[in-house]
Amino acid sequence: MDALYVYRKIVNSKIITGEAVIVDLVFGLPLVLSLAVVVYAMIYWSIKVAFIYLLPQAMVQLQEASTLVDSPTDEHEISTLEAQHGQAYWQKHTLNTDAALNSTPLKTPNNPTS
Repeated sequence: MDALYVYRKIVNSKIITGEAVIVDLVFGLPLVLSLAVVVYAMIYWSIKVAFIYLLPQAMVQLQEASTLVDSPTDEHEISTLEAQHGQAYWQKHTLNTDAALNSTPLKTPNNPTS
């Protein structure tokens, strides 16, 4: 028989009969659960590293962030949007927000209606 199965059976019978000390349950159960997470992580990363070493041709290399920002398609899209909406489009949002903040009265305890 499996040793873990026998251990579970013994622990379950001790819990049911009331022989298990509460300290065993309070400290043992969280320890077992936390170690389960550690074991899962070790297995996950071991498989991941083995996959990288055994099948490096399956990895897809992404472009660097600097090449994505400086691409000519972004410049073309920006110039198209500027031609479509006008040059002031980029400042319109901040100007309206600043004007709205300056014109809106603040609610104070002395003046709750405004």
